Amino acid sequence: MNLPTLPKIWDWIVSFGETLAPARISMILAVVMPYLFLRVDQGFDILCALGDPGHQGPCWGWIAWFYAGVVFFGLMNWYGPRFLLNCDFGPKPHNERLKRGLAGKQKSLGRFETWERHLCVHVPRILGTLPICLLGMGFLYIWHLNAKDARRAESIHFGLAIGCFATAALLYIGFILRRSMLNRWLKAKNSRYRSLREVKNDGWALLGLGLFAVPAIFLGVAFTRIPVPLGQGMGSGGVLLISLASWSCYGGLAIYLGSRYRLPTLGILALMVVGSSFSNDNHEVRSLPESEPPRETLVQSLVQWHSLMVQRYPKETSHPMFVVASEGGGVRAGYWTALVLATLEDGAKVPGSFSDHLFAISGVSGGSLGAAAFDVLLAENPQGPIAAKVRPMLGRDFLGPLAGKMFLPDLAQRFLPWPFEGLDRAEALEGGWERADGRFAKPFTELFAGDRRLPALFLNGTEMESGSRIITSSVDWQASNRNQFTNALDGVAYMGPRRIRLSTAVHASARFTYFSPAGRYPGGTHVVDGGYFDNSGGETARDILKVLSLQHWADVKPVIIVIQNGPEEPPLTDAEQEKVAAARARQHEAHELLAPIETMLNVRTAHSDLARGELEEGYSNVPTFELVVRGTVLPLGWTLSPGAIEDMEFQVDPWSPNNKETYDGCTPDDQKKLMNSEVKASILAKLSQSP
Repeated sequence: MNLPTLPKIWDWIVSFGETLAPARISMILAVVMPYLFLRVDQGFDILCALGDPGHQGPCWGWIAWFYAGVVFFGLMNWYGPRFLLNCDFGPKPHNERLKRGLAGKQKSLGRFETWERHLCVHVPRILGTLPICLLGMGFLYIWHLNAKDARRAESIHFGLAIGCFATAALLYIGFILRRSMLNRWLKAKNSRYRSLREVKNDGWALLGLGLFAVPAIFLGVAFTRIPVPLGQGMGSGGVLLISLASWSCYGGLAIYLGSRYRLPTLGILALMVVGSSFSNDNHEVRSLPESEPPRETLVQSLVQWHSLMVQRYPKETSHPMFVVASEGGGVRAGYWTALVLATLEDGAKVPGSFSDHLFAISGVSGGSLGAAAFDVLLAENPQGPIAAKVRPMLGRDFLGPLAGKMFLPDLAQRFLPWPFEGLDRAEALEGGWERADGRFAKPFTELFAGDRRLPALFLNGTEMESGSRIITSSVDWQASNRNQFTNALDGVAYMGPRRIRLSTAVHASARFTYFSPAGRYPGGTHVVDGGYFDNSGGETARDILKVLSLQHWADVKPVIIVIQNGPEEPPLTDAEQEKVAAARARQHEAHELLAPIETMLNVRTAHSDLARGELEEGYSNVPTFELVVRGTVLPLGWTLSPGAIEDMEFQVDPWSPNNKETYDGCTPDDQKKLMNSEVKASILAKLSQSP
């Protein structure tokens, strides 16, 4: 038997690659889609959320939109490459050369042409169905994990997996039978299109293109006009699938034009993105038409707090002043911060005594969202309790609106040289918070204009141009205290006379690119996520206490509370530590390219650890709330599954009677780490037991 030589095999591979080149966008999406859902924590948590029952059972609306997205993605990722592979774009040089070389070998030539036809038929079918099967495998894996957890016994992930496999099977059967049914019922022809005129003459081809192109265009317009209700109604899973499917349509159009007219379409689009970037920044920090009234200074706020302590708690010989430093981490950090603070508020024997003693919260990114949510809950529920109100406010899908606007209208903006503010994806995230509670849509400082004193907010961002802190605060911390806050800028002052919403003030701290864009101030500088400077919030908390020390109050004892939102990983075994050391000793892939990025991210974490360490050195017994990895995914993103929410609600007070059964089911190692109940008790013990 004559075996083909390696050069001949390579020639066949190159020729097949040339044949399948028009389907390259769909091939990329067939890899990207399952990767997002199976390898990215936020995507995996979306799959978990679809099957977790939660308190109100599964969200059938989200499940319906998810499967609509699955079907739409499968159809788009099949029809796009099928249409493109059915177009005659002219001679293929390598393909033609190989066929000429096989001209005298009819058997080999016939085998090559047979394989070529099979690839053009079956590759689109595989691209449309294989990613759906991989989603089904993901659901099966989640079902396997849930089988070990009695709390997840009622999850429906097994049914969702069967639904994915059944959908993929039905689609594949439909792809096979479609042509025979069209030939029998509609007398359709299987043509190769050499020009647009031939496509126009095939009514069924036009109908197929229209059925797939119109939804993609419609959704792009819809996410421009109503991103929040549409994104939260569809759910993140459906939004991501339909957005990716839409770009299969747009990418296919670019491939068609480039192949038909022999233009480097993708290169032209890349040049458009680069060229437009000089003039299309549409991410201006949102503002209100009214002017910002003067804020009280930090010293005035301290004096007011001290007077309140003396009047309301005369029996205290030493008034504990709580200052919270809350770490960043998306909605996970936001939910955890709000839940910890609300649990402390509800746990105080004297109603309101914890928030009275809480002077300020220094938040970063999602920690800023949780801090603002806590103040909103205090303002709306002066009599408490408030812990049960955290879930209705922050247990929402904030990712759906953001993803829909990011992958559709705001992505289209990258190709346009003129900025359109209505395409800004930042508006979708802020709008989600505003829909969760109307106070987020009102002016930032208006929240503090009521009769009840609320903890001051210090929301930490980073200036892109200088790397300095940008502190957006409810108090004027710059007045007479500039030297105490080193390397810091005032975010409210940066807006000039304009006023900003509470949602915008929070977002100025939570703009972690690329999901949230850098915001542009009126002066032209930009604000990004506060975690680039210090992800712990500890630097600003320490600066606040520097100003306190200048007051020389003998009856005030500062206490810093740290809310750590990065889940603590379980300790590595000796064997695992050896593997990590060996991996670090090897040279990384793409070392020259990735070294700056890896260094920046690792320095970010190290700087946060350093800031927390300095707090612990300067102030003894720093109470720290920590999250522990217990098998449940706690993603860094803008949506949480019911399982993630319930895990945090358990961890905030694991020793409470309501959590006894869950705590008893934890491993001994986990029980040693679940110490937040002790931290909570130590904080509440510092408060007066009577007014």
